[in-house]
Amino acid sequence: MKETMDIIGLLTSFSGYFLAVQLVGFMAAGVDIYSTTHKNDRLLMMTVVVASFLWALHYAGLGAWAAVGAVMLTVGRYLSALYIKNAFMAGVFMFLYLLAIPITYETPVDVLPYVAGFIATYALFYRKGASMRGFFIVAACLRFIFALVMGSYPAMLLNFILSAGHVRTILALNRASVAVSPPIKG
Repeated sequence: MKETMDIIGLLTSFSGYFLAVQLVGFMAAGVDIYSTTHKNDRLLMMTVVVASFLWALHYAGLGAWAAVGAVMLTVGRYLSALYIKNAFMAGVFMFLYLLAIPITYETPVDVLPYVAGFIATYALFYRKGASMRGFFIVAACLRFIFALVMGSYPAMLLNFILSAGHVRTILALNRASVAVSPPIKG
């Protein structure tokens, strides 16, 4: 009975503002998940841009300005990738993620969204297959830790789902490579 009362007390202690901010985050997570269904790369990127603007609103509502900055850089990265997708642009955005850290730095946790963006950009442009997804998992773990500290329940859920999906894909890629590997002679 006491556990039930504690949960009810917790739920009723949330303000309407906090719930609205979390709702915007869940909408962003839904749009992000929906974006994975697109076969057209341009449509996928535009859907991620919409989700990113929702994430920026969500994090602004939480006062997480480092995340807002990192999300806006991600928007720029996706929009530029619609027109220019090369190693130079990757380097520009990796540099911008690092350059932005001191602008919004308040606590050490504020570094996490920028480092996650840097890692994801590196993975997108310089890795492939299981290696790329491994870097995505590292970036998602950093975003999960940031979300945990900032109280972003939707971002925690999304990054857990994304990491699980990447683990599943890595396992499938590894099984496929084992299936086509030549037998060991010896």
